[in-house]
Amino acid sequence: MITHELSHKRMWTNTLLYQLPGQKLDGRREEDECIRSASGDAVICIFANDRNLFLFWNSLRQHFVGSSFKYFKYDFFDGIEMFVSEDETAYFPFHLHDYFCLSLITRGTELLQTQNAKYYATAGMLSITQANEAHRNCSLNDSGYSYQTIYIHPELLRYYNNGSEVGGLQRVIEDRKIADLFTLLTDQQPHAFKIVEQIIKKLLFYRRAYAQQKVHSFDLMDELIASIGLNRLSLDQMADYFCMSKYHFIRRFKEANGITPQVYVALQRLRNAKKMLLQGEEIKTAAFLNGFYDATHLNAAFKRYFGVGALAIKNSNIIHSGE
Repeated sequence: MITHELSHKRMWTNTLLYQLPGQKLDGRREEDECIRSASGDAVICIFANDRNLFLFWNSLRQHFVGSSFKYFKYDFFDGIEMFVSEDETAYFPFHLHDYFCLSLITRGTELLQTQNAKYYATAGMLSITQANEAHRNCSLNDSGYSYQTIYIHPELLRYYNNGSEVGGLQRVIEDRKIADLFTLLTDQQPHAFKIVEQIIKKLLFYRRAYAQQKVHSFDLMDELIASIGLNRLSLDQMADYFCMSKYHFIRRFKEANGITPQVYVALQRLRNAKKMLLQGEEIKTAAFLNGFYDATHLNAAFKRYFGVGALAIKNSNIIHSGE
């Protein structure tokens, strides 16, 4: 059985954790190890398993937010684990797993940051973190986001890939069939084994050798936006700026960021509109000034990418900073 083949290869989950001001290292267990840096501002934690990692994160979450967070473990594939979080607003520091992390975003937008790049996954998309990759995840804004996550061992992918190692998976995946399978997974699902097996097989269509892949950097995108302005910036201008055809530019930009340049610009417009709403501006005015057709168009965009409507943002009494 696959479980038997994997059990003797199961490794500990190594987690590099940068301690934030005011955080306490509660939630650890005796089998976990933590070493504080010489300066005292960072901690390297080695967790015996993802359950312990969950307990640790959950203890930190209690200091900041009241999001709904569930954990359960299946009795196959060496105990594959699943996390379900609703209205997540916590900003986790850099950490890593020895598993591939597969998350279906069910509400809002996730920002996945590695040491070299940023990726965006909106509701309905799948966000992928590579095995043994330092990363951190958070909501694109303080309205939060919701997701379902499972961890898949590299050896499991190798098994279903006819014994060949899977170097990496596509960062952000838009696949309705995988998403639909994901939503069927619950702690009471009697056919969970078959569902997870189908997910793994479909994931293999998105395997890539990331060590050999060169991804174009679009760090100058924000500079271009600042020079031309969000409302006047066109796809043709963006493609010309990076010396590419429109279709090549869209494909390369999405490879680098997980979203198309059009969505990237739309998110910037929404951030500006959000600032205006929090400062008391009327919804229709904020919509017009940020390139949306009307209040209905702006409201639909907020719900799609932030998970809440424009009126809810306008009436929010949350203190926002840094946006």
